[in-house]
Amino acid sequence: MLRSIALGVLALAASPLPGGTSFATCRTTSIPYPPHALTAAAGSLWIGCGARIERRAVSGRLQATIRIPGVRVWGLAAGGGAVWAVDRDKPALLRIAPRTNRITRFRLPGAPIELAAAGGALWVAFDASADVARVDPATGKVGASVRVGDGPSGFAASGT
Repeated sequence: MLRSIALGVLALAASPLPGGTSFATCRTTSIPYPPHALTAAAGSLWIGCGARIERRAVSGRLQATIRIPGVRVWGLAAGGGAVWAVDRDKPALLRIAPRTNRITRFRLPGAPIELAAAGGALWVAFDASADVARVDPATGKVGASVRVGDGPSGFAASGT
């Protein structure tokens, strides 16, 4: 099952893939645009667009716009029955319920640089402290962290 996509969002007139669909999103020219602020969950694509998330059908049709004042969505992940978002400049983790688009905020020990869902948990990387912490997706509680060295910037996972 597709959990997340690590590709930038393209605004093409036609898909370069046979049978594929392409569509314009975000309608912004702000820099930097985080190419990893994209995930798939609950039959939709979730795309970080500055202070909002666009939820789109795979056809490209806009299903919902989730506004998050004061937050610039830097990373998205899907896991534990929710969509998760972070802003690299704020010590917060946002859980979005796919059925209602309701947002719950959790405090993090620092500003995150990346997140991923794998192995029944959410994993959040912190650049300033050079570590990765496990987060319980049911409670949002930050658990043990592992020092990984300077500049953690991505995740790879095998399985669920």
